[in-house]
Amino acid sequence: MATCITQSAYDAHVASGTTDPGDVRAMKLFKDNEELTGTYILGQSSTVGTNAIRKTVSADFPLGKVCLALSALALVNKPKDVTAEIEMEAEVRKVVLKGANDYYTDVTNLLAQFDCIMTELALLKDMAQKTKNTTYIKMIAEEMESSNPSFQSACLKIHALQRMVNVSNKVEPEKKSKEVSLSTVGTCSKSKGGKASATKCPHCQGNHSRKECNKLKEALKKQGKCPHCDKEGHLKDECFKEYPDKKPSWMKGKFGSAKTETSTGSLEVQLASLEQDFHMA
Repeated sequence: MATCITQSAYDAHVASGTTDPGDVRAMKLFKDNEELTGTYILGQSSTVGTNAIRKTVSADFPLGKVCLALSALALVNKPKDVTAEIEMEAEVRKVVLKGANDYYTDVTNLLAQFDCIMTELALLKDMAQKTKNTTYIKMIAEEMESSNPSFQSACLKIHALQRMVNVSNKVEPEKKSKEVSLSTVGTCSKSKGGKASATKCPHCQGNHSRKECNKLKEALKKQGKCPHCDKEGHLKDECFKEYPDKKPSWMKGKFGSAKTETSTGSLEVQLASLEQDFHMA
């Protein structure tokens, strides 16, 4: 469009009725400029673009010249002088690096606003300065040292790693919740308000574990040693020696023989307490 002929040259070709291929192409280019001018003006949403085309209107181009209008707008909207380079680099430095994919999109959109270039190495250096993650820095450094460093390639690699981390984080909370659930079986957890949780004490049915039951502690203190086995830590009506049927099945398999009961009497007392907390919770 820059070589578009003038109005007078176009009129001369029309008057001569030339069929020369070069003249025909020139005449078509002139008509194309007229059509583009009309489309250009209709597409403007402000007076800035319209004024740009009006400034190109002359006797040679009565409807204006589109390529000149676009060049004038580019000087305003996409500067390319030294000041523009400084401004562009300053704007790129303001972009925050969180998600690598979003970062690449934001920087690319920003660069499109200028008619100057920021090298791949410059973009990678700026990117490396915005993160303290040693893994990301290593990936960026490897890209900078490659034979054909690419800002896009570094962003894609980091984005892929971030996606893997996000997937891992989504799985981890479920695992942790199960671990917490198992670790609190038979214990008395506290809520934010300081109230006990719904764990029931098998002795008094209160919202606490058996080992924290004050009523049980008082009863044990009052009773002293169990009259059946001469051991402490359980009430006489909970004694496995006197009431073997109260012993859980898993304890019967390991401590069912008379020899074992005799040699591990104190252990049974502790297991009885544990069994009450776990089984009745």
